[in-house]
Amino acid sequence: MWKKFLAVMAIIGLFTTTTASAVDVGSEPGGNGSGSQVISGFAVSPASFNPGAGQTATVSYTLSGAYNVYVYAVSSNFDVIEIAGTAVAPVAAAAGSVTHSWNGKKPNAATGTTVANGTYTVKAFAYNAAGSIVGFASSTVIVTSTPVVDPNVPHIADLKVNPLTFSASTDQTT
Repeated sequence: MWKKFLAVMAIIGLFTTTTASAVDVGSEPGGNGSGSQVISGFAVSPASFNPGAGQTATVSYTLSGAYNVYVYAVSSNFDVIEIAGTAVAPVAAAAGSVTHSWNGKKPNAATGTTVANGTYTVKAFAYNAAGSIVGFASSTVIVTSTPVVDPNVPHIADLKVNPLTFSASTDQTT
């Protein structure tokens, strides 16, 4: 009886579990960028940006050869935002300097939703023609999605009322 119950619960768990679509391989061949022969000079700049003000971050690195790449940002609560390609469909990149722009939105498009404030880890993976990961690198960036107030829009300042108390039932006004 218990075996059947546990088997049913395991099956239900398989169908109700949400998984992140990020790839994380620990210390695979190619290293984390510092010792990588495939991806080098991995950086995200600026170190902090405000997508609410229309700012973007640039992910840049150098590839030692032509590879397919997948670049994404992941938040501390494992929200994954694809910057270039996907885990199942990476994009082709030529040898040499490579850059990708991230506008701080999910998806990485003008119509996307601005991501929450926080520190994001940006990761890049290089795949060979057979689809195996041959190099990876990561860095962090801080997102402060504070909306910017347009200085040309009228603003209310120094609002005061006089008198501070009144009775509308006796037709007093303030």
